[in-house]
Amino acid sequence: MFHVPEMILFDYGQTLADEGDYDPIRGNRAVLEMAVSNPRKITPEQLQDAADGLTKDIGELFGEEKRSNPEGEFSCRAFNRYLYEYLGIELPMPWEEVERVFWKAAVKVRKADGIEKLLAYLHDRGIRTAVLSNMMKDTGTLTERIHELLPDNHFSFIMASSDYLFRKPHPRIFEMARAKAGLSADTIWYCGDNLVCDVKGAAGVGMKPVWYTPYAKKGQEAPEGISYMTINHWEEFIQLLELFRGDKGICLTVDKADYNPVWKKRKRVAVRGFIRKEGRYAMIHSGKYGEYKFPGGGAKPGEQLEDTLLREVQEETGLRVKRESIRYAGRVRETRRGMGEEILEMISYYFACETEKDTADRCLDAYEKEYEYEPAFVTLEEAIRNNERITDTGNIPWIVRDTLVMKALLQKEREGNGKG
Repeated sequence: MFHVPEMILFDYGQTLADEGDYDPIRGNRAVLEMAVSNPRKITPEQLQDAADGLTKDIGELFGEEKRSNPEGEFSCRAFNRYLYEYLGIELPMPWEEVERVFWKAAVKVRKADGIEKLLAYLHDRGIRTAVLSNMMKDTGTLTERIHELLPDNHFSFIMASSDYLFRKPHPRIFEMARAKAGLSADTIWYCGDNLVCDVKGAAGVGMKPVWYTPYAKKGQEAPEGISYMTINHWEEFIQLLELFRGDKGICLTVDKADYNPVWKKRKRVAVRGFIRKEGRYAMIHSGKYGEYKFPGGGAKPGEQLEDTLLREVQEETGLRVKRESIRYAGRVRETRRGMGEEILEMISYYFACETEKDTADRCLDAYEKEYEYEPAFVTLEEAIRNNERITDTGNIPWIVRDTLVMKALLQKEREGNGKG
């Protein structure tokens, strides 16, 4: 069952804000310009070489396995104090201010597209928000940056890992956030750009992970055995939350295990429709292979899910969906062999909807014409019996997914009619 969260936790960098333009030399120069004494005339570049060496030595403390993703934290204050005192550089301000001067100069920050609209939406609907970020800078410095960037935020709290000993994905830092929220983990969603620190870490304590991709590092390996939502734009997130609110949808996982785990993975998002008229559902029937499936297909880059539904249903059936009738009905996470030696990881969102009286021309692509697809209205029982008679499914791998969905939908109908 899908539950709208009571709180959404956000990562900071590359989630609330894009901090991709980072130049430590700019930051070093800004700090050195304020130095009271620099007897060795250390340059910004030399200062960075020393900082890199110190970072490497700190990494050695975690061992080879944890070096690329340590789960313990050091504060920027201690780092700066060691660095500048070791080099004999005297500064006229507290170490917390050194952090602020460096960060402000080193990083050119901009807010993530659509984040202000999302935060306002969540506040208006009573969904609490907070921030948990892996960061050597202290919570005060992070809080100042966030308030400058998003002055209308309503975050319940802001946490920088430097003040809490542990870094994501260690469960203790997530447990601390849960404790501060005063909520159970299953009522909290965590949004971030890192598949290990954010997605795997949140899932490990029972939170719902949301992977935010626009600024995510390329080539990340998806964690095995973890269910998470992928969001490409905050507007899409608003849309999903609105559609999901208060609804009890179908939620299934289908893994055909017909692939080699070492193959390259390809992700896809698809949208499919439940169109019911007089006890029968609009289906697509293949004249070539004989299967029934729900109308729908893949979302184009940047396309909203509702728009995908309208486009795909019209192309395949000629039916014109009423936008205002669209209601979230469930989702299926599917893993199977794709094209050649690849693993297809697909999330199909299902929406119940109604259609206009008038129809439009169909527009099938090449494979749909080859499969001789035609629209038909049939009962769920008919479609299930038909699909279960088909034994050769090599060219129609989706038959497993949609037949399971048909059975789940039929069960929900029977429960609703008191026949379960």
